[in-house]
Amino acid sequence: MMSFEDWLPVIPSLAAIIFSIWTKQVIPSLFIGLWLGSLLNTRSFLDSLNAAVSYILGVFTDTGNLNVLLFLYMFSGLVALIRISGGVQAFAERIGNILKDPIKPF
Repeated sequence: MMSFEDWLPVIPSLAAIIFSIWTKQVIPSLFIGLWLGSLLNTRSFLDSLNAAVSYILGVFTDTGNLNVLLFLYMFSGLVALIRISGGVQAFAERIGNILKDPIKPF
């Protein structure tokens, strides 16, 4: 039978998921989950804040992580430009026309 200590690692993830659904904000929810995990690890409020900051700094000092973050920001900018220019709407209309008449060529 599983004890309460076996479920402790799941608590920060569940808290982050519940908080993100409740507030509809992903980034603050991830910070809450990180802080809660740090709190469960250190058992001290101030030490947990220090640990959470050191975890975040550790992520930003790794060049591989920075490359992934840079790519994601560039890709999200491209998606935003496509959405603003009407590309998504035009693609949806084009696919809708194809689905209505599948014999019609492009």
